Amino acid sequence: MVLAIIFARPEAIVRLVVSSLGTSCVTLLSCLYARHNLGGMNGDIAGYSICMGELSGMIFGSADNSIGMMSERRASGFDICGSLSG
Repeated sequence: MVLAIIFARPEAIVRLVVSSLGTSCVTLLSCLYARHNLGGMNGDIAGYSICMGELSGMIFGSADNSIGMMSERRASGFDICGSLSG
């Protein structure tokens, strides 16, 4: 099933990889930021990192979906506003 999706829509795997890497980078950076500012309170560092990582995942995911929807609309003959381009 997964291979069928990858072969049918190869741009989806690129979006998944970019979103995953972006989320991982934001989580790591927020962990370093929290460790620097909080000193050594492990629970606070972990909570802050998890919250920032999940927030970035939602942002990357919604940006990837909106970009994908815009490119699909252009390919189908509709412009961004929804009118038929021709």
